[in-house]
Amino acid sequence: DVEVTLTDDGATIVRDDGNDWEDDYFLEGHLLQIGIGADRREFRIVEINGDTIDVQGTGLADGPLTDAFWVQGAHGGLTVLHGGGNLYVNTEDGKFDFDETVDGAELTRLDGRSFIEVGFEIGQIIQLEGETYTREILDIVDASQAEYFPNPMDPPPFKTWGTESVLVLSDPLGTVSGGDVEYTGTVSDLVITVHVAEVLETTTELNVRIEIAEVDGELETIVTLIGPDAGNTWTALGYVEGGVLFIEGFAGGFQIDSIDTNVLVLKDSALGDCADHDGEATLTFTTYDISRSGGRRGH
Repeated sequence: DVEVTLTDDGATIVRDDGNDWEDDYFLEGHLLQIGIGADRREFRIVEINGDTIDVQGTGLADGPLTDAFWVQGAHGGLTVLHGGGNLYVNTEDGKFDFDETVDGAELTRLDGRSFIEVGFEIGQIIQLEGETYTREILDIVDASQAEYFPNPMDPPPFKTWGTESVLVLSDPLGTVSGGDVEYTGTVSDLVITVHVAEVLETTTELNVRIEIAEVDGELETIVTLIGPDAGNTWTALGYVEGGVLFIEGFAGGFQIDSIDTNVLVLKDSALGDCADHDGEATLTFTTYDISRSGGRRGH
C-alpha cells in the first residue's frame, strides 16, 4: 500500500512499509507502470528519496492506493511490487472447477485446501495451464461446503475444507483472438497447473531506420525495420501497442504509441542520436508483456 499526494506535475508516492524504492530497483528516470492490463497507467520517476518517489503524469488521486507497481529491473529483468512486497512464487498442480463470471472467473481447488497457505496472494499475475494469456488474482474466497457436499451423510473430508480455496480472477490480460485459448463457461474437474507468472521478456537485435517527426506538437521517434529484418512485423516479434520498449545503451523506457506492420512509433521521444548519418542502426530492443507468462516466477 502507498499514500499518494498530488503535485503540480504529478504526484508524491510514499510506501507504507518503509522500504526504499531503490532497494527494489526502481530508479530515477524509469517509466513507472501502475496497474495491470487496461487499467495500467504510466508515470516518469523524477526523484527518489528512500520510501518516497516523485513522479510526473496524470491519473492518480490523493489518498491511499493499493495496486501493482512495475518497472524494468536490474540486469534487464522486471521488478513488480504489489502492496509493498515482491510477488511470492508458487505453483499448484491439481484438479479445479473453473466458472466464468461477469467480471472474469473463479477457480476452485477441489482438494479444498487454501491457496493462501501455499503462497498465492491478491494482486499476483498467474498463468492457467492451457490459456494463452495471464490473469490477475482479484480476491481469494471460501468455497461453499453446502454446494460441494449437499448430503449431510457425505460431509467434507476435513472441517476447514474450502477455506481460501477459490481464486477470483480477472479476464485474460491480453485480447483473445484467432488461435488464442481461453477457458469459458463452466469447466468441471479441470486438471491443470496454476503458477505465478514471470513477465514475458522479448529481446531482439534488429536493423532499423530511425526518423524523428512532430506529431500533434510532440516529437516522436519512428522506427522502421529494414534490410534482413524488413520482412518482419513488430507484432510478430512480440511488441505491442501501449507496451514499453527499452533500447540497449539508452536510459529508461519508451512507450510504444502505435505499430503498423514493420513501422513502430515511440511516444514523446526523440532518439535520432542512436543512428548513423543515414538514420540507420543495428540496435538491441527489449520489451516486457505482463499479459503473457515467461515461465514460473523464481525467487
